[in-house]
Amino acid sequence: MNKNIIVFDLDGTLSLVGDRIKYLSQTPKDWDSFYGACGEDLPNKPIIQILKAMRFSCYEIKIVTGRRQNVRCATRRWMHDNGIFVDSCNLHMRQDGDYRHDTIVKPELIKDFAERILMIFEDRKSMVDKWREMGFTCLQVAEGNF
Repeated sequence: MNKNIIVFDLDGTLSLVGDRIKYLSQTPKDWDSFYGACGEDLPNKPIIQILKAMRFSCYEIKIVTGRRQNVRCATRRWMHDNGIFVDSCNLHMRQDGDYRHDTIVKPELIKDFAERILMIFEDRKSMVDKWREMGFTCLQVAEGNF
């Protein structure tokens, strides 16, 4: 099998979450507000440059994010505004109302193309650990202990 897919996470990997992280320090965590403010993120320029280099090197780029479908339009707009041109079918998002942990959701999102994944870029330690447990090469781009 030809391993020609590179997966990128979005929040904390391609985007710099910034001030909206405050919504996750509340109890309970306010995921709706966290995702609702996603258009305010700054781009993580070094990781975006890697994505562009990989794309122009004939790799298929897939973005696998814990963001919900209800912010798909805002996510696509942010990606376009920051020079990330990935087909909509290559943006894999969780369903609205799905509050399960990323370590459960993201493996489900990749099941149709998992055998073709060469590597994954991720920030969140729990997700990095999960990808590696599943046998993937995962490059951790930030501390991500949340």
